Amino acid sequence: MRHACSLALSVIGFSAIPGAQAPAPAVPATPSTALDRYLSTVGDRGPSYRARRVLSAKAGSREATLVAMTSIDAGGEFTYEIISEQGSGIIRSKVLRAALDAEQKAKSRAQASRAAVTSENYTFEAAGATGDGCERILIKPRRNDAMMIDGSIIVQAIDGDLLQVEGTLVKRPSFWVRHVEIERKYARIAGARVPVSMSSVADVLFVGKSNFDMRYEYEAINGVAVGAPPAPAMSHKN
Repeated sequence: MRHACSLALSVIGFSAIPGAQAPAPAVPATPSTALDRYLSTVGDRGPSYRARRVLSAKAGSREATLVAMTSIDAGGEFTYEIISEQGSGIIRSKVLRAALDAEQKAKSRAQASRAAVTSENYTFEAAGATGDGCERILIKPRRNDAMMIDGSIIVQAIDGDLLQVEGTLVKRPSFWVRHVEIERKYARIAGARVPVSMSSVADVLFVGKSNFDMRYEYEAINGVAVGAPPAPAMSHKN
């Protein structure tokens, strides 16, 4: 049972890896829809930043929290330093530290391209306005790969700015994990579109519901000091 719990928790942590961006596909010179506007920006290089992250996870009776200072330099290299941690040792090592280690390993160009929400990896279908100046776009993965999501994205109608990605992993991560739901939220801070939160809920055999949560508190973006980030927007649910 300990091995099963350890493996399942590792999967929850791995699901925290943010989807990187890949080169943008060809789009009309003048984007005419929210989807066109979104696709015209997905090739943008991500910003460098320094951010304090708070990670927490719970599975069964075990739970833990970890605080780390993280940074991505101009070359895309990700590094982190743990500031504090408390709670279950197995969750700290197999989920929270593992999530940061996995992100560090996932920064290669090939891995980033395969995880990106682009037309090379997904099909898109407009699903209409959400009623708050945003539009929902359904995404369906073209491959049954790990970390591919069947769900939707929320973008601002006016410029295609990404606000949220949500859905379920299409590939069962392991025998122990039956279902994983993921939600990532984004905001524009100091002129850059950056992640502000990520959460996942997994149905783990013999354990039940297992939760993972990660929040970002930015100190600097592209070398410019920033204040406290805005609170994540409320989820856009049907």
